[in-house]
Amino acid sequence: MIDLVIRVGFEGAFDRQPVLWLFCEEDENRLQRPYHVPAYPTTPGKRPRFFVAHGRRLVLGPWPDSIPGLIQLRSEYLIAPLSNGHIRLLTNIAKRTGIPWDLILSAELSGHYKPDEEAYLTAVDYLDLQPAEVMMVAAHERDLEASREVGLRTAYVHRPFEWGPERADDVERPSQSAYDVIADDLVDLAEQLGSEPIL
Repeated sequence: MIDLVIRVGFEGAFDRQPVLWLFCEEDENRLQRPYHVPAYPTTPGKRPRFFVAHGRRLVLGPWPDSIPGLIQLRSEYLIAPLSNGHIRLLTNIAKRTGIPWDLILSAELSGHYKPDEEAYLTAVDYLDLQPAEVMMVAAHERDLEASREVGLRTAYVHRPFEWGPERADDVERPSQSAYDVIADDLVDLAEQLGSEPIL
């Protein structure tokens, strides 16, 4: 399902952004799984079926602070994503980008998508912890609000370019009291939580 959502998202981008890649029919199926492969070359000798128009890289990598921050956090804490993406997708992303998760959790384990409370509570159960022992870290306030409602601690990471440079001014930093921690990036979060830098 999440692959279909990704594909539909790209279809809307075709009319809005400059053309960066050209695809043929055989490449179309790979569009719905943009994080599964490292690149999208056109298939030689095939007539292009449509243009893929998107202003950023088709295969997104982690934010520059992500891997250093996660390594720093991992020195003190168990770290895992909780995504609506399926486990294979999250595994492929981690392998392709070098993200150092301790384990991978997905909403698919609960059969409920975030922000449904079951997605969060099932992840906590898999960790054999209580909700108050788990911190949800996100740049999306809806995710943090839903996790806080079921008892998780919360950390907001301010990502003004999350929705692209044209919407950076729309991303307001929440008040300091809105969440347990508000950080500029994952390295800042690690420092606020007392994780020592790994050299």
